[in-house]
Amino acid sequence: MTKKEEGKKAISKKQPAKVISLDEYRKERVERQEPGKISNGVKKMGTAGHTTSQSSSFSASQSRVSYQVGSEQGNVDDILEKFRMAEYLITIAMSVGDNEEKIGIAEEALKTFPDFTSAYNILAEFKAKDSNARLAYYQKGIEAWERFHEFLEYESSVRNSEPDLTPYFTAMMGAADSLWSLKRFEESLVTYWTLLKLEKHDLFGIRFIIIARLLEFDKNEEFYELISTIPTEKSSVISWGKVLYYFRLGEKENAVKELATAMKESPRVADYLTGLTTLPFEMPRYSELNKKSEQVWAASLLSESWKSTAGAMYWLKKSVPKN
Repeated sequence: MTKKEEGKKAISKKQPAKVISLDEYRKERVERQEPGKISNGVKKMGTAGHTTSQSSSFSASQSRVSYQVGSEQGNVDDILEKFRMAEYLITIAMSVGDNEEKIGIAEEALKTFPDFTSAYNILAEFKAKDSNARLAYYQKGIEAWERFHEFLEYESSVRNSEPDLTPYFTAMMGAADSLWSLKRFEESLVTYWTLLKLEKHDLFGIRFIIIARLLEFDKNEEFYELISTIPTEKSSVISWGKVLYYFRLGEKENAVKELATAMKESPRVADYLTGLTTLPFEMPRYSELNKKSEQVWAASLLSESWKSTAGAMYWLKKSVPKN
């Protein structure tokens, strides 16, 4: 199989998979824009009628800040009270099993504090009916967090603690996933890269998601460049991705060699890819993976790439050793 001539690059080769610290992020504001500014395809979904004053300075010595919650201009104590009330509501929402009740509590939290990103994340997951609706909610969550970001920094200086970035990262992850499902591939890849740069601990396994997405988008050279930067990293995504990479190049000898390694390290992936075992409906979270579930996660990421490569599944079924 010959390599395709690639057109416009989804990811510049000058963008390394570097994860910056929160301190660097705050200091330099590296790519601190909404995904809509990073890539034209992710459009703003509204401002919900409330903004952070551009003229305000958020320092630990201040006792008041100019931050508008809904239609009201609040001081620090008022803002914190509404924020914590919304935080309490979301804690309740996450503990209930009924989705409708979860949605109702999240909507109530937004009435209390309209810039509460976690509430938008819940609506994206449990209320949205399709990828467009999910993207809209996640984008609103991203914008809400970025409006509130400077106040979060102010609050952290008061409480001597870091603001919780998890809801923001969750919203960005959700936006990237939604863009991919909408076949807006390049925009999705840019959003994944931005999240990888900001998320110091990579709790979502973004580097492996990017690896799999590059294969799915036929970015074979960029796939190989990226895995070459982490040669000591052991992952089923990498090992099974390399098998497919060499098969696509027509280098069957290398493909067979990599297949032997992949089968030794993570044999269950083959069962999922060939359909011998059905992938579960709900995928495990990256932060909770063990040796067994990591293979399920890898197979789910690579499944489309294998299926879309002519002859790959037939070759794999013939090449996998029979028990």
